[in-house]
Amino acid sequence: MKKILLSLIALSTTTWVTAQEDALKMWLGGTVNYCSSTDDDDNDVSDFTFGPSFGYSINENLAVGLGIGYSAGEENDLKSNFWEINPFFRYYWKCAEMFAGYGALNLSYGAGSQEVQVGLDEVRDDDYNQFNVEISPGIQFWFKNHWSINSELGFFSYTSTNDVSDDVNDEDFKSSKMKFGVDFNRIKFGLNYHF
Repeated sequence: MKKILLSLIALSTTTWVTAQEDALKMWLGGTVNYCSSTDDDDNDVSDFTFGPSFGYSINENLAVGLGIGYSAGEENDLKSNFWEINPFFRYYWKCAEMFAGYGALNLSYGAGSQEVQVGLDEVRDDDYNQFNVEISPGIQFWFKNHWSINSELGFFSYTSTNDVSDDVNDEDFKSSKMKFGVDFNRIKFGLNYHF
């Protein structure tokens, strides 16, 4: 009796996951992040990020999607904010019945503003545009019908930032930054609803 019951449970789980893959091609998801810290020099830093996304599974292994993001931060009473649009591509491989690993290619383009201290009592706003390419490994777990969670860990990224301030007195800035290696400071978690 016990073997029959376990066999029925295994069969129903396999059927549920297979039906999920066939019928649930789209998902809504997103991430929310908040961070606050103070270092040894009493520098206070806080950051909030919100990023809803939509994804579509082209086939069993390939998915594409689009996200938007907003972040706001403050460092020593200097504020910043940033908006972005983020197309992404994922290649999945099944690890177990309800788990999958994936490689993600995330692109983003956005615009932001940050306050910059230019004198003892003077603060100015610097506006900028930013382009980012990131390759990240990830995992996804389907824990309930229509629901999954995923996590990505920063691995490789390239970011280009350009000043677009209109003030002729401001010095334009450009920067490029490349990161390679496992970065536990850039781990992301997401909750997804599949339909």
